[in-house]
Amino acid sequence: MTSRQAAIYGLSGLELTAEEADYINKTNPLGFILFSRNIETLEQVSNLVSHLKSFATDSETLILIDQEGGRVARLRSPLVRDYPPAEIYGNIYDTDPENALRAAYLGAVLMAKELLGLGINVDCTPCLDLSLHQTSVVIGNRAFSAHPEVVGALGKAVAQGFLDEGALPVIKHIPGHGHAAVDSHEVLPVVDVALDVLVEDFAPFRHCNTLPLAMTGHLIFNAIDAENVSTQSSTLIEKIIRGHIGLTGC
Repeated sequence: MTSRQAAIYGLSGLELTAEEADYINKTNPLGFILFSRNIETLEQVSNLVSHLKSFATDSETLILIDQEGGRVARLRSPLVRDYPPAEIYGNIYDTDPENALRAAYLGAVLMAKELLGLGINVDCTPCLDLSLHQTSVVIGNRAFSAHPEVVGALGKAVAQGFLDEGALPVIKHIPGHGHAAVDSHEVLPVVDVALDVLVEDFAPFRHCNTLPLAMTGHLIFNAIDAENVSTQSSTLIEKIIRGHIGLTGC
């Protein structure tokens, strides 16, 4: 088998096809991400994950999922518990910061236990985007708050819950989706906001810059790189994500 390819693959269905298995054998990716189309029962998910992990013997295979709580949850009741969206923790924080942080942490611990029980070791959460008046509904109540310090504190609490259980969190959508007014799954957002305003978006990520993994947002920031989308912008990645925010990752 070849050395590990720096890629995360998706799958077409509830089990691997012969073509997918052959391709995995040839490419040996770092990991896989599960979507709703890959989930039917707990036993089926566990078997699928075990099959995916059986291809690599040199290091642990990453099995990712988007399990935030609220409307972004690939696993749902009755298979697992239903969890609230991030906004709920932000609302609690407004009047009771200590209990909000505790609730966010414990929710992450419970979620991590459920995922690890299925062999899923990476969760693409927490969402550290700000909830602003122009923020696209694609983010909406997935954001903790409009206040960077609240988002950073709650995001770190969630991340710590996963880490304490042995799972990896993925902070997203770095360097921030709050000023994007459209859904980046449908249209490429162009954020035309001054850099001194965008630093507010960057602040929660900077607060969580020691965490191991991050997912970039798919946007253009005119103030940083008007030619390249953030996912592919070496300027944004080096100057903002690795520079200003200070993320080094695994």
